[in-house]
Amino acid sequence: MQKFNPLAAYPTFLGRLMCLLTILSAGNISNAQTFTIADGSATSCQGVIFDSGGEGGAGYSNGEDYTFTICPDVPGNVIYLTFLTFNLDQSGPQNSWDVLSIYDGDNTSALSLGDYQGTSLQNIIVSGTVFNITGCLTLVFQSNNVGEGIFAASLQCTIPCQNPTASAFMSESVPALICQGETVSFNGNGSLPVPGYTIEQYLWNFDDGSVDSTSGPLVDHTFTDDGEHVVQLYVTDDNGCGNLNLVDLQVLVSTTPNFGLTTATEETCFGETVSIYGHAEPVTWTGIPESNFGNGVFLPDDVGLPFVSTVTFEQFEPSQLVTSASDILSICVEMEHTYMGDLVLQVICPNGQSVILHQQGGGGTFLGAENDTDDDEPYSRRVLGILLVSNGNERHLDRELGQYDDRRCSPFQCIEPWNL
Repeated sequence: MQKFNPLAAYPTFLGRLMCLLTILSAGNISNAQTFTIADGSATSCQGVIFDSGGEGGAGYSNGEDYTFTICPDVPGNVIYLTFLTFNLDQSGPQNSWDVLSIYDGDNTSALSLGDYQGTSLQNIIVSGTVFNITGCLTLVFQSNNVGEGIFAASLQCTIPCQNPTASAFMSESVPALICQGETVSFNGNGSLPVPGYTIEQYLWNFDDGSVDSTSGPLVDHTFTDDGEHVVQLYVTDDNGCGNLNLVDLQVLVSTTPNFGLTTATEETCFGETVSIYGHAEPVTWTGIPESNFGNGVFLPDDVGLPFVSTVTFEQFEPSQLVTSASDILSICVEMEHTYMGDLVLQVICPNGQSVILHQQGGGGTFLGAENDTDDDEPYSRRVLGILLVSNGNERHLDRELGQYDDRRCSPFQCIEPWNL
């Protein structure tokens, strides 16, 4: 499978990973509304899509070319499919194998979610993305004239994220200058959900190893450790969607002075005057930017459900902004992935602007160890590949060769203009 570890000079990869559970099982397919790939189109939020052979049939035939668009019957929802069976024939030349292509919209000009052959979609979820305003998915199935197969997918609907906005202030001026052991009050009542939703959870991260997810929008916190603490508020609404923005409440806690040079008279008699010389040396706190991105995480194979990994950089001044694409030197993703053509990489700015950096280029290129059966093997034992985007061009670093291997992938320009 895949591992992911961002090594990027970009503040954050944002978005939402939707965890979906398909309740519809093979045992109750007969009770659901059914469609076939040959039906052309349908509007529903529950049912099963079969190949042209239909329910209980032997599967599809040779020489088929069907386009099927499924749309939700609930406004604002998006379709998601769970492929209960997917076994396409792979007879004949590889470039003619039977294939199912999926598009994130109501026609084939929408964003491609991939081309799938063999058993590559078995037990995989394919969902309309948060950028899909129609909520529909379009499926294009083509079979050659050699061999037959079978596929079926349950369909359901879900509500895509419309992210709330976190807003917070504290009882001290920003930055707060306090001593160790002082308490600061925080207020997140200004946080706003989108219309029609409510905020269900307020999670405060005090940047000192402690979080509070139970106190709600109002919380007091005592800081016992010296140094800088950038407090963040994360809100989640009743659709399970979280904020994309950061509140960045900076708290500077003083260090403990050094009193080691304070001296007193060593001997004295009763009634005599004692001279005590006090001396305190201030201790300077220095903040060194952190660059530890952890041990990597497992990247699931659910198509259309964006994987999200957030990287927060706290060493910049609150007023500093990215104002030009040239401010971003490179975006680097380190992963093990066994089919580069699966990947769509998109960066979303806090103000909502976005750019697609990579859209399924590279075909069957492997990033790192060429092993697609190792599931979630520990990250430390993997051989990783590097996908580097710089000035709109892409290269691969083969860790096994220890060098860039441009034979595996041609440079490309960003799918969308890289500008602000």
